[in-house]
Amino acid sequence: MLDINMYSYIFSGISLLMTAYVDRFSKISAIIREKLEKQDKFKIKLLYKRLDYIKKIMFFSIISLIFDILTILSNIFIEKIVIYFFVISIFNILIAFYYLIKEILLSNKYTFSYLEK
Repeated sequence: MLDINMYSYIFSGISLLMTAYVDRFSKISAIIREKLEKQDKFKIKLLYKRLDYIKKIMFFSIISLIFDILTILSNIFIEKIVIYFFVISIFNILIAFYYLIKEILLSNKYTFSYLEK
């Protein structure tokens, strides 16, 4: 049986990740609206790709959060399936972290495109 603290670590981590990326999503959206006026196609393309990664991060984080909640509930009612829900939750948060890394690398590419001018 898994310790209840393990669930709480994932729960709080997912919440922090979601909060950070909702803010990042809105800031990038504002930058895209600004760039559309200047018709900077390369930077707009990078920003849209970043938004796509952020959407995926948020999607897999929500799926992980749902399975984390199911893990907690199944720990109370049906102990035999706890580990399955927990593994699915961990798997989804790892996918979210994969897109997080891709978005950070793309963010660096976007930043360096300003320095090249």
